[in-house]
Amino acid sequence: YMGLSQLFRMKKIPLPSFLDPTKPFLAGTVPLKGEDKSVYSEGNVVQLFSNLWTHYSQEVDPKYHKFIPTAPSPTYLTYEELIERINQETNLNGWELCEDGALKFTNKEILEKQSGVLLQMFGKAIKSLMYSNMVGMSLPARIFDSISMLESITYSSRYAPAFLSKAARMSDPFERFKLYAAGSIALCHLTIRAATPLNPVIGETFQMGLEDGTSVYAEQTSHHPPVANVLYYGPSGSYKMYGKLHVEGKMSMNTMTFYSLSSFSTAFKDGQIIESNGFPTIKMTGLTIGERHLIMKNSLEFIDKKHGWKCVIFFDYGEKKGIISSKKTVPKDWVEGIIYIPINRDFSLVGKTKNPPRCIDDLKDVKTELARIKGSWLQKVEINAVNYWIMDKVKPAQYFYANNPLPSDSRFREDVVWLRRGKIEYADKWKDAIEIR
Repeated sequence: YMGLSQLFRMKKIPLPSFLDPTKPFLAGTVPLKGEDKSVYSEGNVVQLFSNLWTHYSQEVDPKYHKFIPTAPSPTYLTYEELIERINQETNLNGWELCEDGALKFTNKEILEKQSGVLLQMFGKAIKSLMYSNMVGMSLPARIFDSISMLESITYSSRYAPAFLSKAARMSDPFERFKLYAAGSIALCHLTIRAATPLNPVIGETFQMGLEDGTSVYAEQTSHHPPVANVLYYGPSGSYKMYGKLHVEGKMSMNTMTFYSLSSFSTAFKDGQIIESNGFPTIKMTGLTIGERHLIMKNSLEFIDKKHGWKCVIFFDYGEKKGIISSKKTVPKDWVEGIIYIPINRDFSLVGKTKNPPRCIDDLKDVKTELARIKGSWLQKVEINAVNYWIMDKVKPAQYFYANNPLPSDSRFREDVVWLRRGKIEYADKWKDAIEIR
């Protein structure tokens, strides 16, 4: 409060009323009367998430006023409500592994909610949606999960204690590099959810912690293109991971594909830095017709410039193309990878080349092979025939919400609160109010 007030005065900008003690809080709104503890009222005043972006504009131009009489402002989620969601989290909830290695979505309730909306949206804007960017598109609240994408992003950090924190305790940099690669494959399944998280708005933040003392921070720093920056601090500063998550989505009539344009760096105390391109491509079919399936494709890459190491991991690599059709030779969840010293210390991403390689045999820059990786992103990872991850034996760590986070934290979004409390009509109106501004 004091810092913001001082900033406004230094810039000689009129003080917005939510920072001005001489003006009533939430000027221009009429608090609802009543005893409902979940609703903002005369006896239940809270600082609203959307206030951070709209309050000053409301006083300058009333058209930015976001108070919605038909969708009252909620009070904050209680601690009990927050941890209730944590306790409900399960791996691959609503998905099952098929014989061919693809994931099949089996949650009929969510499928029914989404099918009508997707057909409706496609019918209204078929030309603009065909092969256009889908990330950031506004859709009805009922088809979304009751969390923001920022929380979903950090959810995958639950393997950090088992891989990053463990790697930080190692003295052998090559063993650390191998463990980092294994962990990056393992966490892929934590990115898959039953329902789609809400799109973050620029300036939105999220803070969480893990049971081993790891702290995780995220902030939406760009709307178009959609980019979130993340920062991890390991226990006692044992490592720092930082970077950007940038995902572009393309949609056709029955398929949606998400491409990662992300980049991350992990710095350890001894000076070793491992760089990564983020996540493999995610392809989902059966959006409107047929069963819904999901696979991961293309490559995941890591480099350690100090030691001269490069790692490339291929997803869904087993495909032989014939003259008329192609044939799968291995299940779709299988992965293969290689750690090697590249020719001429070329650390450029092979996945960004004109004709990217689809398997190890396609690589052209291998000078010296150091290790082989094989396994499945849904079952286990082996490096040089040694197990580094088995899903049933390595459990994701428990996470918890940070105490006293920034007012811009995702947990304070009005649509998140109302979705969590089952008030879909309220959530829908607040979602529009937050996103369309």
